[in-house]
Amino acid sequence: LSIPMHDEKVFELLSRGDTQGIFQLESSGMRDLIMRLKPNHFEDIIALVALYRPGPLGSGMVDDFINRKHGRTPIMYDLPELESILKETYGVILYQEQVMQIASKLASYTLGDADLLRRAMGKKIKEEMDQQEEKFLKGASSNQHPSSKAKKIFDLMAKFAGYGFNKSHSAAYALISYQTAYLKAHYPVEFMAACFSLDRNNTDRVVSHLHDCRSSGIEVLPPNINQSLLDFSVIDQKIRFGLAGIKNVGEAAISSIIESRDTGGNFKNIYDLCERVTLRQVNKKVIESLIKSGAMDDLGETRSQMMFDLESAIEFGSKTQKDKSVGQDMLFGNTLSMPESKNKNMDEWDEATKLQFEKESVGFYMSGHPLLKYQHFLSLYTNTQTTTANTKKHQSIVRLGGTIASLKEITTKKGKRMAFISFEDLLGQIEMVLFPQVFEKVKDILTSDQAMFVVGKVDIVDDQAKILVDEMCLLDNAPQHFNGHVHIQVDASEVDTQKLENLRNILPSYKGTCPIFLHMTIPGKSKTILPLDSTFNIEPSLEVFEKIKEQIGLRTKIYLQ
Repeated sequence: LSIPMHDEKVFELLSRGDTQGIFQLESSGMRDLIMRLKPNHFEDIIALVALYRPGPLGSGMVDDFINRKHGRTPIMYDLPELESILKETYGVILYQEQVMQIASKLASYTLGDADLLRRAMGKKIKEEMDQQEEKFLKGASSNQHPSSKAKKIFDLMAKFAGYGFNKSHSAAYALISYQTAYLKAHYPVEFMAACFSLDRNNTDRVVSHLHDCRSSGIEVLPPNINQSLLDFSVIDQKIRFGLAGIKNVGEAAISSIIESRDTGGNFKNIYDLCERVTLRQVNKKVIESLIKSGAMDDLGETRSQMMFDLESAIEFGSKTQKDKSVGQDMLFGNTLSMPESKNKNMDEWDEATKLQFEKESVGFYMSGHPLLKYQHFLSLYTNTQTTTANTKKHQSIVRLGGTIASLKEITTKKGKRMAFISFEDLLGQIEMVLFPQVFEKVKDILTSDQAMFVVGKVDIVDDQAKILVDEMCLLDNAPQHFNGHVHIQVDASEVDTQKLENLRNILPSYKGTCPIFLHMTIPGKSKTILPLDSTFNIEPSLEVFEKIKEQIGLRTKIYLQ
């Protein structure tokens, strides 16, 4: 595959921050930088790799670079000779090679001497720097450059050399970044299938890829005993979940399943499966995982039914295979008849059980999510999600809804218990810390199958966000724990005296402690905010919000702060 080095689709993909799976460009901080920079040629990607480091990020160099690229800061060169060296970085000294080129061009340094200058600037040893400054100024003077400008340029070199990155290294990384971005831009389904297969043993990565596919409109089909391959595959521009992504299902078992399917056609039911596969490899534990993941839903029976029939199916398969191995079926001219299920009317597992088994077998929920029924609720009570927490300011207060994916309790040096939890919402996961005082209050509700409401502070270290929990409660109980304000936004042209009177009449039935602010808007013109009297304070709930919308208009927007 020949990849053109100036492909518009690649730069469009990068500029909108669609970098999931792209080498070196996936982190949220890098994604933010890319969307600000909006690269439009390969040299910008080289610069991105060099810029995304603590030195440039903390020095103001990044902002200067971006402003110069987009014309907000003029690009000027102290000497005309600098333009050919610094043009691709908009006049900013970004690479170590640029320091060496400037020394060579302005002060006639040899490449060896220029490398010594680069090292001296990196170490910032005063004695060496003084010697190099004297040599640089002398060389620049010999080339008829004004001493004042030579001094200014040397100081700039010294300032940026401490942050300078090796361009050859950056270019090597950038090339792989560009190539992977090209594949995602032109072959998005195939690219994401490859990402899934590569990260199939890393649940967090698989979940991230899954969310990326959903946001991109790429359908990910569940595992299927009759269609899935070992790895994730592409079928009709959809991604089919690979059998290797199911826990406890090894490659030997998968090989047996696929070989049996290829030679004998699709499996008809659980008895047919157990009759045809190698049961030493496709054992009870493997089949249980296949059932729990939903991979055997194609066989026409409920998951609970197949789990109930599993023992007898394995017994039937083992007996049939044993008879075949000794030629008994040929001797007597018949085979064991395939048994029927002993309990055809068995109820399917409830939704919560199905989802919990899916998570147990593939690491996440496949057919639904415990939070789906809370989506409207979450839109009212939360102000961030797991994937956007790191865009908040350090120590800012956030509210999230989700479930506990995993929990680890520890004992502090003072003998007190605390916990670290992996908290999951519809978009991803984030680490949360429960210090002893908070842990003691909420330890009784820390069960993995409960939907939770969390209030805490964002703690950002090295571009990674975690939440220091201040409060936690069951999501169903969030209204009683919420102490903010209720904001009701209505179009003034759609509200009359009668509707306001209706609102006045229903609020006392939901009396609570949260003040209400009524926003009367005239779209495109003005907005008036009216604080209601404290006698109308309410306890927030979905019920009262629905009542409000019924009375003053379904287009009414209600939110909490």
